[in-house]
Amino acid sequence: ELADDLDMDEDDIEDIIEFEDNNDDDDNDDGLEDIDEITIDINNDKAYVRVEFENGSVSNYTYNTDDEDEIIDELADDLDVDEDELEDFVDWD
Repeated sequence: ELADDLDMDEDDIEDIIEFEDNNDDDDNDDGLEDIDEITIDINNDKAYVRVEFENGSVSNYTYNTDDEDEIIDELADDLDVDEDELEDFVDWD
């Protein structure tokens, strides 16, 4: 879109713009690198999820299920991350 706005070739734009990768882990682009801790409390067929991020912010989610797969599915959608990666990140013990 920038190339169209400037009426330039995309390759020329890429040559003059320096893209900066701010990820600490170049292999981990799934969004989980910002998460510090996920706490899941299941009570009365509901899951109460608390996600703490490295920057100190917190997000809370409530799901009307106690099924672990459904919780992971919903949470992955809410966090916009891959379900398999999230499942590996969450400790159910």
